[in-house]
Amino acid sequence: MLHSKEPDLLNYSRYLDNFSDKRRAPACTISFNEKVKPIGKTAAQHLGPGQYKRDVDFVDDKFQQVRKGGLTGSASAPRFSFGHDSRVDLPTGVMKGVIRPANNWINPLGPGQYNRIDGTERHNRVMWPSSQAWTVPKGESAQSIREKKGTGISPGPGVYDLPSFFDDVGRQRQEAMEKSRRRGHSCHWENQFGTIFRSIHASATQKRGVIHAKVAAKPSSP
Repeated sequence: MLHSKEPDLLNYSRYLDNFSDKRRAPACTISFNEKVKPIGKTAAQHLGPGQYKRDVDFVDDKFQQVRKGGLTGSASAPRFSFGHDSRVDLPTGVMKGVIRPANNWINPLGPGQYNRIDGTERHNRVMWPSSQAWTVPKGESAQSIREKKGTGISPGPGVYDLPSFFDDVGRQRQEAMEKSRRRGHSCHWENQFGTIFRSIHASATQKRGVIHAKVAAKPSSP
């Protein structure tokens, strides 16, 4: 460019390739003596355009078109079929949506086509079905009902204990004493104390025997 230290606009990319922090742009070349790859021969190579049927998804003319996948390796379009079911119920001749609402089963028998069932238990010795019977519980008197309502409101005086802090403290101390009594604490120095007490008792016994001997040996005054 005129009056500029930078290179021309067309050579600016080459100018940036000289710096280490820039990535060089890729360069491609086309060879002039490249050979054309040979095409493999097929079984239909001798046939020209119009001498064979074209493969299509939907066939309109059977003489000029063929369905895809029949003669070539191309995948054919998927096909689906839906089952057919009669909308009329054959035994009754009524439409299924009317005779069975919400797909519920309906008893095909009508009134008078079956024997009526009594529905109550009857004894083996009787012939006719028994009559219907119910049991009614016996009612309570008004006085007993009032007593139950009166006693169920709140307990009377002396039935329950009032909470007390001192009672809780005494109960806790009593429980602690019972636990310590059950545990039965033993002294770790019981043997040592026994030895000491035995030696003290032995020395006291010896001193007492010496005193009695001295008293017996002392002469009595005239």
